[in-house]
Amino acid sequence: MSRCCTIAVIADLHYGEPAGEGRHGDMGDILLHRAVARLNDLVHPDVTVLLGDILHDGTAPDAAAARIRIRDLLAQLHSPHIVLPGNHDGDVATFYRDFERPDEMVDIAGMRLLPFMDEDRPGYCAARSVSDLERFHRARDGFEGPIIALQHVPVFPDGALDCPYNHVNAAAIMEAMSATGVALSLSGHYHAGHPPLMAGPTTLAGAPALHVAPFELLIIRIDGDRIDVEPHALAVDPDLGLCDYHIHTEFGYCVQDSTLARAADLGCRLGLAGVGFAEHSGQLYYSADDYWSGRCHREGIDGITPSANRMAPYFEAGAALREPGVRVGLELDFDYQGRAVLLPRDRQRADFLLGSVHHLPSIDRGSTDAAEVVAEFLWMVDAIAAQGVDILAHPFRIIKRDGIELSRAILEHVVEALYRSRTAAEINCHMGGPPLDFIILCMDRGVKLALGGDAHHLLDVGNFAVHLELLKRAGAPRDLSEVLFRL
Repeated sequence: MSRCCTIAVIADLHYGEPAGEGRHGDMGDILLHRAVARLNDLVHPDVTVLLGDILHDGTAPDAAAARIRIRDLLAQLHSPHIVLPGNHDGDVATFYRDFERPDEMVDIAGMRLLPFMDEDRPGYCAARSVSDLERFHRARDGFEGPIIALQHVPVFPDGALDCPYNHVNAAAIMEAMSATGVALSLSGHYHAGHPPLMAGPTTLAGAPALHVAPFELLIIRIDGDRIDVEPHALAVDPDLGLCDYHIHTEFGYCVQDSTLARAADLGCRLGLAGVGFAEHSGQLYYSADDYWSGRCHREGIDGITPSANRMAPYFEAGAALREPGVRVGLELDFDYQGRAVLLPRDRQRADFLLGSVHHLPSIDRGSTDAAEVVAEFLWMVDAIAAQGVDILAHPFRIIKRDGIELSRAILEHVVEALYRSRTAAEINCHMGGPPLDFIILCMDRGVKLALGGDAHHLLDVGNFAVHLELLKRAGAPRDLSEVLFRL
């Protein structure tokens, strides 16, 4: 019995191209980072292929640094990957100083992949050499599995597609692929992509440009003679009206590259209806040393010093971006007495409030008594819910980190506390999502669900594929507005 294989196809990042005219190469690295996370979290391909035009200008002064940036992101893939240059990537030898050059034949998961680096021709077309045409026959010799051809410029029969780019010797390529029973031919270059086209035994597929909305890659599954090609968008469906209520900023001590301006811009480009900034209140009131030492959670508002207080600059920076789709709130820390680390005047500045259990006295002193930790946790949830927060962020993260099993009684206690206080529960997958049973209990009890990327990195702004999968598995209605929180 043949094994089902999965190929992820990414084409035309054009990293470094200025934004404009529907192109977003300026955030090509962010899109690739998001694609890598999506593949690792949900798709789990056997191989990922990148079909050229990785950079917009492979000869630019910063091209080497840009290639290294892309190479480092690809290193995070759980699957093996193959990278081909395109006509924008410059000299092939220079390109492969920073990327691993693939062999002429690459065998993975029962497939044989043939990467081609064809010669450029006028009109952004290409030509395949005689020796490369012969490679199809060498690949088939003694091999019975599926052969997959990879190239940048499309290959298709004359007149078959409304595409201005092709190989000048496409007929010879098609003949060689037909004679050797090539199962699949994958191309990039044509930014619109093209749906699967059959030519003899070969399925021809063109991947759309990743840097053009809705930022699609292709997921291809091969099962025997069956080949399924599915586009997979990184942007969210704007018709869903999704908002990300948990985005961190340059004011946070734990942020990586997320900033107010870049996250607001990215959320808009990715199809979000709104973004909500929610910086840690304790990090805005305390110095980094005092925050990480635990002084913030021991002393709460009593330990705030004017010299460390950055709450005003945070709200001033947010005010420059605030509009109906951009909200500026806070992720509240709470001290050991269950009091919000929040001064009354700053409560009035916030558009919304998240409440989070970041510390518990028992865990901080190293207690291994699960019953004590759970009792403290539930007491803290009750205290947070009673203080008028809009959303309980990552509800169970702290006790999941401590290895405590989430019993039905714990889930029901939290749901009831949220129901009584009309507080929403956050679906947050930053370090593992909430239990499916918790989501189901919330929907059954009428507790609204808020989506949070918990973005410390731009990768996570509105990155809701896993969130939406959880909602689907929990039996959420097609119209998510019935269950989702709205400010």
